[in-house]
Amino acid sequence: MSGNSDLRREIGCFQGEAVRKVDIAHSGQTVPESMSQLKGEIKKAHRGGDQILLVVHGFGASGVGGAIKTALAAELPGLARTYGFNAYGYADRGRIPRQQNVDPRSLNPGSTLLIFRKVGKGKESEQDFRPNFRTLRSKVRVRRSQA
Repeated sequence: MSGNSDLRREIGCFQGEAVRKVDIAHSGQTVPESMSQLKGEIKKAHRGGDQILLVVHGFGASGVGGAIKTALAAELPGLARTYGFNAYGYADRGRIPRQQNVDPRSLNPGSTLLIFRKVGKGKESEQDFRPNFRTLRSKVRVRRSQA
C-alpha cells in the first residue's frame, strides 16, 4: 500500500476518511499474540488521533467464529473503556453512526470496526475514578495491632 487513498480503495467501505486496517488473525498468530498485537494497535491509534480502526480477526474455520474472535469479544469492553472507542461488529452494522460515512454492508463476520470518540477542544480526556468496593475489600488487608 502506498498511501491512504490505496487503503481507502482496498477497504471500500469508507468515504473520505483515512482508516487503518489491522489484521490480527491471518499471519499464523496465536491467540495471545493476536491480543498483544490488538492492544498495541489500539494504543497506537489512540495516541495518533485515528478516528476509525478496522480490525480483521477472521471468522474461524469452523464457521461459528474462532478462538481469536472469542478472545477479542472478551477483551474489547475493557479496552473500549480505557481508550474511549465504540466497537461495531457484523451484527451491529445497523448501529454505526451515519456521520462516520461507513457503508455497513461492507462489514463482514470476520471484522470489527472501532470508532474512537473525539475529545473536544479545550477539554482534556479524563477517566472517572469509580472504585469497586466489592473487589477492593478483598485486596485490602487490615492488621490488628497487638497490645
